[in-house]
Amino acid sequence: MPRKHTKTSKEKTTMSKLGKRLIEAADQALAIARGEADPKTYNVHVPEKLDVRAIRSGLNLSQAQFAAKFGLRAGTVRDWEQNRRQPEGAARVLLTVIMKEPEAVARALVIEISEKEQTELKKHVRADHQRKPSQRRSKSVF
Repeated sequence: MPRKHTKTSKEKTTMSKLGKRLIEAADQALAIARGEADPKTYNVHVPEKLDVRAIRSGLNLSQAQFAAKFGLRAGTVRDWEQNRRQPEGAARVLLTVIMKEPEAVARALVIEISEKEQTELKKHVRADHQRKPSQRRSKSVF
């Protein structure tokens, strides 16, 4: 049950609309956490527009580092930042989560491999670099 905000006699300022919405959202989250409300009744908000450059630069990463860390193509990141393209669908969701919890995303994307697998991977990478650029395998996931 959402709690009602009651003013004390000492309160001299009025609460803004944003303040009221924040308190309401906190009450709803608390109700879900307590099992008093069904989380299925709440919608997720994914921003329509995202400032990819601000997200990336806030993490102090180059475009290439950002792309590698989060499984994106560097060219895609560049296109987003230069407004040639806009992130859509799942990419917007991923970027929103990166914006709020970048380390959680990085942890989720880490693949643990054995030393033997690392050695094999290094061999393949070396062999790939010896090929002509047009014959190399793509490194990108997204």
